[in-house]
Parts: sequence; structure tokens; C-alpha cells
Amino acid sequence: MLIISLKIFAQTGKFGFVEIEMHKSRVLELLGKPNEESINLETGVDILLYGSYEFFFFDKYLIGIQNESLQYYKQNLAQFSNSIFRIDTWFMNGRKERTYKDVVSFLEKEKITYEEQIKHNIIFLYLPSGVSFDFHNHSHYGGTWNESTRRYTYPIIPKKEDYVLVGIRYHPPL
Repeated sequence: MLIISLKIFAQTGKFGFVEIEMHKSRVLELLGKPNEESINLETGVDILLYGSYEFFFFDKYLIGIQNESLQYYKQNLAQFSNSIFRIDTWFMNGRKERTYKDVVSFLEKEKITYEEQIKHNIIFLYLPSGVSFDFHNHSHYGGTWNESTRRYTYPIIPKKEDYVLVGIRYHPPL
């Protein structure tokens, strides 16, 4: 069984043997059948899902990889395995939400450099590989249902170091 390391993905942008601009048929050959497949008819972007890992294709070529479901505390959505591969989740093991402070500490421990940008209360850490981590200022703990808006609202996190890791993404310019 192939082990795909999130650490190596973060450092290189390569998801095991899968690389940006790879043809969809090759990705399917390398990763096996996805759990789900969808296409956005407006944009023509095709998405393969392996657990919470999303692979974006345009004209049958891979243009992006992401997991934007890392915040959910009831299960570890960084984990995934099928008959072909499994994810080595690096520091995202267990069922704990990871904070900005946690991730910065792990990156610094591993001597991985990053550049920080803040946009609309979202913190992005960009690695030299082009992979990014993003953090939001709200948690999925303690959400309350608002019947009039038909949505959950979540507590705002005031301190930057406590912002919660939501996604790991690689969407390089082509």
C-alpha cells in the first residue's frame, strides 16, 4: 500500500506520485476509484473526492488539490485510506482542531519556512512549494442554530494564535 505523506505534500505540492497538470486518467490509475465525482457545468471543473481530499480537473488535467474539511472535530478528516493508498496525516492526527499556534510550531520544528497573509479574518500560511494552510476565526465547537437564517452561527475566536486550521491547499497558477 502506498503511503502519501501530508508533510511531503506541503513541502513539494506532490500528492504521492500525483502532480499538477497530470491527466485525470493517470490520477485515477494511481489513486483508484474516488468516493465521489462531480462536475460543475458552469465552469467545466471536474472534482474527484477521496474522503475529504478534492482533486480539481479542467479539460481532464489536474489544476488543484485540497482538503478544506480539517476543522471538524467529530472525526479526523485528514485521514483517508482505500485499497491503494493511505494518508500519513503528519501532525493532524487525532480528533483535535489544530490552531494557528499549533501549525506554526510544527512548521518551525520541521524548519519549514512560510509567509503569512491575512485576508478577511482568514490567515494564510504560504509555503515555498505553493501549498497553503488557512485558518478561520471561528470554531465548529458550540455552534447555535438560527431558525430565521436557517444557519448555524459559531463563536468568534478573538486571538490570532487560536484561529482554527480549516484547509490545506495547492492551487498553483498554470
